[in-house]
Amino acid sequence: LSNYAALLTRAPQVTATLIGAALIDSSLVPQEGNDATITLYSPDDEIVLKPSHAGKVRFVLSLPSGWHVNGPHTAEEYLIATKAVVSTDAPAAMGPAQLPGGEIYEGKITIPIPMQVAPEARSGEYHVNLTLTIQPCTMSHCLAPTDVTSRVMVRIQER
Repeated sequence: LSNYAALLTRAPQVTATLIGAALIDSSLVPQEGNDATITLYSPDDEIVLKPSHAGKVRFVLSLPSGWHVNGPHTAEEYLIATKAVVSTDAPAAMGPAQLPGGEIYEGKITIPIPMQVAPEARSGEYHVNLTLTIQPCTMSHCLAPTDVTSRVMVRIQER
């Protein structure tokens, strides 16, 4: 409920209604075995780039049938928007994760991240990490916001 504190403060009458509905209709409360199995992965085993070259790292967010998450821009302020954080130990400039447009994501969503390897980069194995903050929902209920993280290896080969 702490995730909804602002909404409950603005509309206190909703609190009793929501709690009452949850007690009466347990289908509104996620049950064990009823949770979403959401995966974030890279379809590429590794990315191979040379110094000064540009490329894209790709990740895929996979949502099971009947589940969705909100896009990065939501129509209502109480909805939890998807946020992306990119990190790397590679000697490269990373662009932001290119989340697709749309208010909700369903099924499989490909998320490319542009990358520019530094001219002075040395050969080696590095990693690019993507962490998404999402709130999985069905048409009847939402789970608490959660983070999903994945990484892909980037191999830099000198010329």
